[in-house]
Amino acid sequence: MNIKTTGLTAVCAALLASGCASQNESLGNGEYLELLSINVIERDLSSFTPTNISRTDIATIATKKAPIPYTFTVRSGERYQVALNRWIKAMGYQNIAWSMNKANRQALDELSNTSMRFDGSFKKAVNELSDALGTPINIITDNKTLVAGVYDFDGDARITHIKGSSLKVVVERVVKNYGLRWDSGDAFSRSWLAPNDYEFGSDYYLLTPKDDIETALTTVLEEFPVYSSIVESTGQVIIQEDL
Repeated sequence: MNIKTTGLTAVCAALLASGCASQNESLGNGEYLELLSINVIERDLSSFTPTNISRTDIATIATKKAPIPYTFTVRSGERYQVALNRWIKAMGYQNIAWSMNKANRQALDELSNTSMRFDGSFKKAVNELSDALGTPINIITDNKTLVAGVYDFDGDARITHIKGSSLKVVVERVVKNYGLRWDSGDAFSRSWLAPNDYEFGSDYYLLTPKDDIETALTTVLEEFPVYSSIVESTGQVIIQEDL
């Protein structure tokens, strides 16, 4: 299905995918954590700034964690994406959302031909891995919901928890989370103009550039016979039947 916009330009972003590693990790007291190779654009050595994840079922607020020194390693013969998933999981994030272009996904899918070791904070290790791979990788985290996002685009990112009882409920919450206008009334000016609502059974995390509601709506509406448009003058989102 296609998303139609009135005035706003769509920006590409990718969907999430989460990975889980099979190895158990131990941290602290001389033990070490093995990790993948990654690339991050930021170069300071502070901790990652947690994000406030916008959810379509309930609001969340992020808290901050102080950086803790660890040892991160990449195993010889290990895929960088697998190692990165393992690393993030070991840091306590249970879900991972991804948004990367094809070339950078392929770079992370390569096998490491040597073992690598990085000492320091999570962010410092990611920066050094980023330099080693030559692939841009940014990390956004939410410490309350324990979700991390991995992306390669410039600028701020937004993670949205896509969940709800019906498509109309989910879309309304997505629109409000991105700061656009939604008219939930029954008048002619209402936002939902489609004749039917639809059951929504999915539950996932969506990662996009912070203000890229076009990609968010395209992803949410993809499997349904409706499309969205945005009124440029008011910022109101309209949902109509895709005939």
